[in-house]
Amino acid sequence: MDWDNTVQAPMMQIFRLYFQIAFHRMEKLGIHPGQVPLFQALAAHDGQSQRELADSLCIKQSTMTVMIQRLERSGFVERRADEHDQRVSRVYLTDAGRDIAAQCAQILHGIQQQLLEGFTPEEIILMRRFSKQIKENLVRAAEAAQRGGRP
Repeated sequence: MDWDNTVQAPMMQIFRLYFQIAFHRMEKLGIHPGQVPLFQALAAHDGQSQRELADSLCIKQSTMTVMIQRLERSGFVERRADEHDQRVSRVYLTDAGRDIAAQCAQILHGIQQQLLEGFTPEEIILMRRFSKQIKENLVRAAEAAQRGGRP
């Protein structure tokens, strides 16, 4: 197989470049790009449980715990016991966290503008559709791999 003619080659290059740009811009805020989805999730729905966050972001529970601990030490989030079930810990953005979430949204919007420069609205719609299909394919493959088989 000629690697340069695969779909994976440009996708991997895109991911690497996107991550480099995001890392550089997020580093100025004092956060890691891997933490951005957590800020986005909490900005959209503050007070989610750690389990809900881990599940929605497809992150292991232990990884989510470490991420939340780091953001808690930085003053961006706080954990509170659930009002109805003290065993459940809910995560909330602090004022500083809300500020960072807003800045992240601006940065991501700017990167998206650069990413989509030169594309027509129709091409962007197609790209979204193709990206969603690729994601669904990979989700099925990941689930099958966890079960020890193929989709």
